[in-house]
Order: sequence, then C-alpha cells, then structure tokens
Amino acid sequence: MLNLQEQCPNTLRKTLNVGKSVGLVVGSVLGSGLMILPGITYYQVGVHSFYCWLGMGLLIIPFLFVFSRIMIKYPSAGGLVNLVYLILGDKIGLAITYAIILSLIMLVPIVAVIGANYVCYIGNFNANYNIFIAWILLFIFTVINTFDTKISLKIQGVTSILLLFLLFIIILATLSGSSEKFFQKVIINFSEDDIKKIWSGMTLVFWAFLGWENLSFTTEEYKNIKCDFNYVIIFSYLIMMFLYLGLSAGVIISLDTNNPTTISAPLAEAAHVAMGSYSGIAVAIIAVLIMLININAWVWGPSRLVFDAGRKNILPSIFAKLNNNFTPYYALHGLLFLYTLALVLIFFIGQEFITLSIKQVNCVFLILYLLTVVAYIKESDTIYSKIIGLFTAVSILFFLQKFGIYLILPSIFFIIYVIVIPFFRKSASQCKEAK
Repeated sequence: MLNLQEQCPNTLRKTLNVGKSVGLVVGSVLGSGLMILPGITYYQVGVHSFYCWLGMGLLIIPFLFVFSRIMIKYPSAGGLVNLVYLILGDKIGLAITYAIILSLIMLVPIVAVIGANYVCYIGNFNANYNIFIAWILLFIFTVINTFDTKISLKIQGVTSILLLFLLFIIILATLSGSSEKFFQKVIINFSEDDIKKIWSGMTLVFWAFLGWENLSFTTEEYKNIKCDFNYVIIFSYLIMMFLYLGLSAGVIISLDTNNPTTISAPLAEAAHVAMGSYSGIAVAIIAVLIMLININAWVWGPSRLVFDAGRKNILPSIFAKLNNNFTPYYALHGLLFLYTLALVLIFFIGQEFITLSIKQVNCVFLILYLLTVVAYIKESDTIYSKIIGLFTAVSILFFLQKFGIYLILPSIFFIIYVIVIPFFRKSASQCKEAK
C-alpha cells in the first residue's frame, strides 16, 4: 500500500476520529435526501415507500462490510475511486474517476438547491430565488473549508447532535398513538405489481443512501483509521435506519399523496401535522441544521477526490496544491466554478434536470460500489471473504439493471477510457515503430 505521508508532499492533515466522522456521515448520508425523498417516494409508490427504505437498508449491509474492510486497508483522499484505480488498473480507474467527478458536479448543486428550497419555504421567499440562494450557500461553505477543517468539523459536530435530537422528537410525535393506522396501511399482499413498485422506489431512495463514498474521500485524514472506522460505519448506519424508517412511517401516516407539499417539503408538512403551531420553529431549525451539515459535507468530500486526482495527474496538478491550512484550495474553488455552471443549467431546465440527475448520479455511484466489490474480491485471500464479496456484487448487479437508460452515460465513459483511447494509443505507437 502506498504510504502517502512518506511519498507525497501533498498530504492532508489527520484530524478525524469517531465523533467527528459520524458527524460527516450524518451530513453526507442524512442530508437533502431526508428533506425531500420520503415525500417523493410516497408520492410515486404510496405505502410501498416504507418497504423501499427497508429494502435498501438491508441491501446496503453487505456493501458496508466490504467498504469498511477495504477502506481500512487503502485509506486515501481518492476514497473508493482511488481503490478502483490501484486494484483494477488505470484504464478503469480513469473512467470511474471522470464519471464520479461529473456526477458530483451534478449532485452537489442539487443538494444546495434542495436546501435553498427550504430557505424559501421557511422565509416565505419567492421560489425563483432558490438558485441564487443555493449558490450563496455553496460559496459560504467553500470559503469555510478553505480556511481550516477544524472550523468545518466543529460546525458539523454541533449541528449533527442538535439535528438528531430534533428529528427524534418529530418522529416520536408523528408516530405517537398511530401505530395501528400505520400497520393497516403497510400490511399488503405482495403481488408482482407490488414488487415492481418497491424496486422502482428503491432506485429513487438509493440517493438517500449515498454518502458512504463521500466518507471514503476523508479516510486519509483519520488519526487512527484501524481503530475508528468500523465504529463510524456501525453507529452511522443505525442512526440512518432509525431516522429513515421513522420518517417514512410518519409521512405515510400523516400526509396525502395529492398534496403538493408532500413532494416539495414533506418533513415540514409532517412536523406541522404532528406538532401543530410549534412545527414552524422546529422545521426552521431542522432545515437550517440539515443545510449546514449536508452542504458542508458535500463541499468537503468532492474536493478531496479532485485533490487526489490532481495528485495522480489525472487532473491538472494545480488541484493537488494545499494552502497554509492544509486544505485543497484550488480543488475547492475549481469545483465551485463548475457547481455554478450546473446551477445555471438547473435554472434554465428546472425540475426535470434535478429528477434525471438524481437517478443518473445513483446509477454512477452504484457502478462505483460494484467496482469496489470487484476490487475487494480480487484482493481477498479467503473463501469466506470472496463469498461475501460475490453475494454483494450479485445484489448490486440485480439492482443496477433496474436503471435502464441511465447506464448509457457511464457506459460511454468506460468505452472511451477502456477501449477507444487505448486502441488509438496502440495504433499511434505502432505507426511510430513502423516509421
């Protein structure tokens, strides 16, 4: 394994432990998906949405086992992408690097827009201001992450604790005395049509389970990754599943699929139903906290990937430069420029761009997960590990085929970098030899 501390002068400062890392995971995974996806999923597949969350939660467990084992072995700012690059080779590594960076350029502005929508909802602002507000949020957190990671981590830790406390109260208030109503709705006879609805919903809620790859981009910054990383995964997963299942149940009990607010601000509407006049304050605080931790985490993580790509000369080497605070200044600000371009697209295209982008990003990150598992199988030296890896890979493949046309874009990347470019390089080399 490469010892970056010895071989590379551009090495990030080690500042992370269990507590700080759980805060980053809460921000990465439990973010904008928590604010909007319970409502969108309920709107699209009705009471089946609860099984979508449960099914996706179970499906992710084998991957998390593989993820924790292999990231402890290969910690890097490049995270899972670096892992694929090292184990599966530079051709596949280049393809997935560019595909993931493009996906992040689509994803992070959407995260900011969803946060901005809640700002407009709470402040009763014109919804047309959401793109500008989203850019302001991205700019603020880019600046914060430029100066010092300690400030960013303090914001992440404090806001995560407050957020979890408030969400716990809302879930209890929503479900209190309504368990019978919930079970009457969700107990169904599973027909083939029901299974199709659940699978369809799972392709959507998968976005809410993204974030583990963002955590992987921080593994170079752990003080003691061998001791801490498994605990981070376990604690984060338990918190995530309690909140997702609790809020899904609350939405099913409280909301109407025909209500527009069910799609645009389901958390706010569920809180209003559960808490009445007190909901405004609760939702305002929760929305602000979610925005803070979510945008901060997604500004942090991708900058590490771009930094590592610059360090490998996959991207211009300027992105590998650190400032005096050991933060990747050029990576952060280069991404901000690209996020701005994506926000312009969202402004002109609208909700269609967001909806398509969510599924496209889901597809690309699922391919990254699959490649990670393939790398794990290749590295494993025991039958037990290979069986777990194979089971995980089959599960991901079964789920991946549901994405259909969304497989086209990542396929183009792989065709270009694995087949086309090597072919032309080989042809050019043969021509030179002939001369």
